[in-house]
Amino acid sequence: MEITKAIDRISELPESILHNVMSFLTYKQVVQASVLCKTWLKAWLTYPVFEFEFEGKFYWLFDRRQNQKEFLETTLRHREKLKDKYMNKFTLDMEFYHLFDDPEFATIVERWIYHAVECNVKEFKLENEDSDMSWYFLPQIIYSAKSINMLELINCGLGIPKCKVELDFLRKLYLSDVYADNEVLQDVIAGCPMIEDLSLCRCRGIKNLELFNLAKLRVIKLWRNSELVRVSIEELDDVHSIVICPDQDNNIFCDIVINSCKSLKCLELSRTFIEDEWLRILITELPQLEYLRIEDCKLNSIRISSSSLKTLVIDRCKKVTAIEIETPNLGKITFVGRNVRNFSFNALALSEANIQIDNYNKVYDDHWYVQYIQLLEKFGHSKVLNIRSSTDQDVIIPGAVRQIRASWLFGVKHVNFISRPYMGSAISKILDGLLCIAPHAETISIELDNTNKSYFKFSYKNKIDCCARETATCYKSFPVSCWRHCIKEVEIENTKILLEKGFSIACCSNEGNIVERYVLRDEEIMEKISNLKGLSVRKENLLVAKAWLTLDMLSNIFPCHRTSEERPAPADSQH
Repeated sequence: MEITKAIDRISELPESILHNVMSFLTYKQVVQASVLCKTWLKAWLTYPVFEFEFEGKFYWLFDRRQNQKEFLETTLRHREKLKDKYMNKFTLDMEFYHLFDDPEFATIVERWIYHAVECNVKEFKLENEDSDMSWYFLPQIIYSAKSINMLELINCGLGIPKCKVELDFLRKLYLSDVYADNEVLQDVIAGCPMIEDLSLCRCRGIKNLELFNLAKLRVIKLWRNSELVRVSIEELDDVHSIVICPDQDNNIFCDIVINSCKSLKCLELSRTFIEDEWLRILITELPQLEYLRIEDCKLNSIRISSSSLKTLVIDRCKKVTAIEIETPNLGKITFVGRNVRNFSFNALALSEANIQIDNYNKVYDDHWYVQYIQLLEKFGHSKVLNIRSSTDQDVIIPGAVRQIRASWLFGVKHVNFISRPYMGSAISKILDGLLCIAPHAETISIELDNTNKSYFKFSYKNKIDCCARETATCYKSFPVSCWRHCIKEVEIENTKILLEKGFSIACCSNEGNIVERYVLRDEEIMEKISNLKGLSVRKENLLVAKAWLTLDMLSNIFPCHRTSEERPAPADSQH
């Protein structure tokens, strides 16, 4: 048999093609390939992407300071000998405390930064893994790096520029845990005429920020800057998104000025000093606004009128006593906070409502439940109603309340209830309460503490039969029947997620559908489903429980809240 000799054809390829091959590999794989032969090593040394992540991808290779220093020095020496110098991306991620007690190491890092700038680097990222406020201040050359279009600095410092800032092609500036005072930051931003995306996260030293005369700026994100007390954004015609969220751990509220941003589509304001009338006027001046989030702001009332708004979030504005919303094209709303009695809401296109009512007093009397139902009714024409609660008691409506205040959420088709934490109420009571809130819901899901999920799918009788006046005697003051007299059939799926150590989730295919199987141990659920039609129950290994209930079975599980005197004659009550 003829013996053939293996030949490495890939290494014979031109360097430009090898660079193209490397572009499809992770940087760790590129480094590993460089040890194959001299050709691959040379290709790596000339490869225009350098990602030195000593605390991330390469921690296994450079576990000592000396190894890191030698690697940076050797690689840099080879790079400096090249005639054609260019660089697309430079990343250095390491613990910079080495630099404060090792001048030689600090010199190598500074030489790399100079080299990257001289190679006309396009993307520059420097991340200091230290978390003890030991900022590494970048050399001055970074202010004149005209080729950079993306600058990302983490746990670093920006000193006072000694020259004019000329970041002429910078489009994205991302500063996280960076120290820079007002004057420095304003000089840097002013030197970025092409900037499109500005993100300042957890920065120190910044108290006042003014953004103007930046024609290309489209995205502004100011997140958890603990010392920021005032932001002024004016005459930015092309800005699309503004997010202002000061540090929630401090009792500092930020003063906001926003003028002439007519292209704005997304606005998020958190813990800001804004006035009721200012917000109302601002929204009328934003004809393209589609997303609005207001969180923990010092407002007494909220009045919103917008034909363009599609998503609205009102989150824990504790002082608000009146809300007026006129948004004909609103598709999704989220409301978290106290029960607001004066709540006017007009959104005919609403498809999803997310509601969480905080009951800080923990008093659950009839008056509270009546107000709770009245608020939920504001969202009665939404197709999907998501209710989140810190206690499942919120939705367990007492029988006395049902007699004096029936729910009119007949337009809601799908209800999802999430309780964190689960307070131990029977799922049957929670389901009964949710059906009281949304009497004709097609599906209801109940999620308790991330470990217990139940899904119910309902089919109903003919609406004429269901709501006929002669049979609609469930409520004293309303000519409608409760859900028990309308339901024809129910499909149930109960899942209990076992979080014990060593438990593995098994899956099976059921007519092409993937069904996750979990162990069910809730004895009350066992009792409810053990006698249901078409279900075989094994308590020691019940994985997925699916069942169909007839109306008789359902009535036995959930009795009507009417007294025997209030019920119609037996001839009229056979369902």
